[in-house]
Amino acid sequence: MTRTQEELRVHLCTHRLLPTIRPLITSRYASIQVNTIVSLVNLLLENQDKVKMVRSGIVPPLIDVLKGRLPESQDHAAGVLFSLVLEEQNKTALGVLGALPRFEFGGGRGGERGGGGGGGGDG
Repeated sequence: MTRTQEELRVHLCTHRLLPTIRPLITSRYASIQVNTIVSLVNLLLENQDKVKMVRSGIVPPLIDVLKGRLPESQDHAAGVLFSLVLEEQNKTALGVLGALPRFEFGGGRGGERGGGGGGGGDG
């Protein structure tokens, strides 16, 4: 629904919905956690929703997901944070919330996740 219908995404990303789904981001149930974060990814297809999301307080739970043990959730959470940081208005807020260093180092120090996508480039 949020993936394919642009007008619906704009109407769904509200100050009432975002606080309601915020606790689901860190659900102990993997399927709820993954689906909640994927819905955020789809909502972020609209640029105007990016600032709303940061202001709604979803960044700290996303950082918690990066520290978690569910690789699929971690991947989607990193995608949400990446999308949020692309919005110039969000960069300061994300830095203050601690999302930029966490994102920069691929989600933590443990390095348990395999796969490859981040290169240790010079930036």
